[in-house]
Amino acid sequence: MTDSTDKKSSRRLRGVRLAAIIIGLMLWHLTQSMIGQRSVEDTGATSAIVDQAHVLTADWNAYLNQNKTAANALLIVSTALIDLIGIWLLANAIFGKSIRPFLALLILFAARQVCQYFCALPLPVGIIWSDPGVPSLLITYGVANDFFFSGHTGIAVFGAIELARRFGRTGAAIGVGIAIFEIVTVLTLRAHYTMDIVAGAAMAGLAAMAAVRMAGWCDEKMERVAGINPIANPDTAAQPESADPRQTPCS
Repeated sequence: MTDSTDKKSSRRLRGVRLAAIIIGLMLWHLTQSMIGQRSVEDTGATSAIVDQAHVLTADWNAYLNQNKTAANALLIVSTALIDLIGIWLLANAIFGKSIRPFLALLILFAARQVCQYFCALPLPVGIIWSDPGVPSLLITYGVANDFFFSGHTGIAVFGAIELARRFGRTGAAIGVGIAIFEIVTVLTLRAHYTMDIVAGAAMAGLAAMAAVRMAGWCDEKMERVAGINPIANPDTAAQPESADPRQTPCS
């Protein structure tokens, strides 16, 4: 009976986590839709911004503007990597020991949407941002005026942190490689400014640290909603992930 009860409780907990993630994704797409309805005139963002990263990648941008097939291929690959990272993080939040990965994403994108409300930047000259014909879970091609800060960079950097946490140096190397690719891509496509990249990377690190501190409380509340006794739950009764001596305090 105990094993059967534990399995049912575990399924209920996963259901609660899944419901929280679905609500989070719905809020993400809703707020993105609201941001996309703003016009440049409404935001007052009409002044040009000088970005040296755009100057350095001018030749690449010109090539992609003249070759739609290459631009679409780059968009598809970049988006696929972001979706894969996002799905992996959400799967860990549902089936893993803690909701922490989703909590970090929630903090990251809540901060981003607040910044979006207050900071409207002008569209860069040469921006390439259109639907390449492949659907995406997280990327909203219909919204082209959501610059500060970069969600691509935020997800990629947080993904690198989680890959390093899970797979050590190998995961870190893969994560850093993906993050660099995403950063160079959005700058070349003029989908973001350098300031967006720096802020996105910084917020990813801060969200990761905040989630480590808040995850225990959130896990306990979700277990209560699912009808699980936290003391009897073998997942949370074990040492928390951050107690691993191989992990850094900010991971």
